[in-house]
Amino acid sequence: MSYTAKFDDFQRKIFSAIEVMKSNVGVRDYPEYILPLLFLKYISDAYRQHEKEDFEDNDDHTAWLKKRLKKIFSREQLCSCDYYSLYDSRHNGNLGRLMNETFHRLEEAYSNDLKNVFSLVDFNSYRLGDNSERSSILCELLEAISKISFEEKLSESYLYQKSDLFSIAAEILLSQIKYSSSIAPIEVCRLVAKLLSPQKAERVYDPAFSTGSLLIACATEDRVKVDDVPRVFGVERNGIAWSLARMNAFLNCENGSGMHIGRFATKSRRELNDSYDVAVSFPPFGSKDSLFPALPWGMSYDFLPNPDSKLSTEYSAILHMLSVLEDGHGRLALILPSGSLSKSGTEKFVRQRLIEYNLVDAVIGLPERLIAGVAARFSIIILRKDRVGKEVLFLDITSQNSALRGQIRLSEKQALDIIEAYNNFKEKSISEHSIAIEEIEVNDFNFNSSVFSKNTTAVEQVDLNLLQEQREVIKRRLEKLDEEINDEIEAAGLRQVV
Repeated sequence: MSYTAKFDDFQRKIFSAIEVMKSNVGVRDYPEYILPLLFLKYISDAYRQHEKEDFEDNDDHTAWLKKRLKKIFSREQLCSCDYYSLYDSRHNGNLGRLMNETFHRLEEAYSNDLKNVFSLVDFNSYRLGDNSERSSILCELLEAISKISFEEKLSESYLYQKSDLFSIAAEILLSQIKYSSSIAPIEVCRLVAKLLSPQKAERVYDPAFSTGSLLIACATEDRVKVDDVPRVFGVERNGIAWSLARMNAFLNCENGSGMHIGRFATKSRRELNDSYDVAVSFPPFGSKDSLFPALPWGMSYDFLPNPDSKLSTEYSAILHMLSVLEDGHGRLALILPSGSLSKSGTEKFVRQRLIEYNLVDAVIGLPERLIAGVAARFSIIILRKDRVGKEVLFLDITSQNSALRGQIRLSEKQALDIIEAYNNFKEKSISEHSIAIEEIEVNDFNFNSSVFSKNTTAVEQVDLNLLQEQREVIKRRLEKLDEEINDEIEAAGLRQVV
């Protein structure tokens, strides 16, 4: 089976779990029931896979995670708190209560990492009906999730790691609803991490970390030895996203104590630390809320036409992150809608000041439909406080990749092209894709990469066998959908119109 077919099969099994809950708790609420069970399934599979191996072999991520899981599942009071114990008890008349107890024990076992992570969900709630109906729904959900495997690789690309399977499952799950937090695909998160190259002792910050994938990808990029030193910091106001981010931190063996839930207005400077070496974010685009705190007095006068100027969320994020970066070596990257990089008014003034202070290092236009459910293009913008040269790198990546359920996945070749172009630019401060500051000024400080850059990636060869395989998958889906519609018509006692 090809990797595309595996990915499609993985998605289909996630959608089966969604269908179980969507008709019972509504479209917006099903993630809070499914995500904890996906997490439990992941760690249960990981423990079963490695329980006979030596947990003391080395100190890398795999060994560290195995040690964590051994500490959980080898304790007598927790030996029955894995996914398969729940699955074996799926016909229990008090299944909801049993599931609540399982996640409560899991939180207690790792109170530093998982405290309150599962507090949003109540499997024993009357939202799922009376005891009998509730147990029946949860039994069906357990059976659907049991078919999801976290042991197979979905890609040979070095952009993916084993722990990314959980992030991909969550991305698929949350992409089906109008989610209030932005979710960057895991391969884009890994790309940003490789572009910024955070070192093992550096602190990484995200002011709106959503599911935590971008933040954690950067924190683990240069990690050789796993330890318990906090390296990731930030705030997320959405409860489901915060819970998911803490699960992600646990699976990637990162100390998540600096990942706070709430709004900036409720967080002190001490809680969020004072300054950071690296800052990354995919801020919620199009939001009218003021997500970020007021700028320091000096920056307001440096980067705004007047201190009371109103900014869009994207530009508020840029200036806020710039304000908390370490001087001398601090660097940041944001994933922003490409259209926001050519806005006029106050936003244009901000772009002009960023150029005048020589902070803009690169703008990379990503392929369209890279973000699930969004047709618009996005760009990565990189700012550095250690720039020497006076040119800016502009790359514009187009895609010939096939879409999975309407979403494009960034290919390994595209990522390698971007990384190579950026590393060459950093070494020489000039390249065939770099643009002089004077030319940017002539173009009215427009940062849209399509204005300046040549295409970075050549048109890829079309794989006819792969296209045929995808065609067959779609054909089977349509046949199944046709059968379901006919069944509904027949059940309603209606005559089918041919």
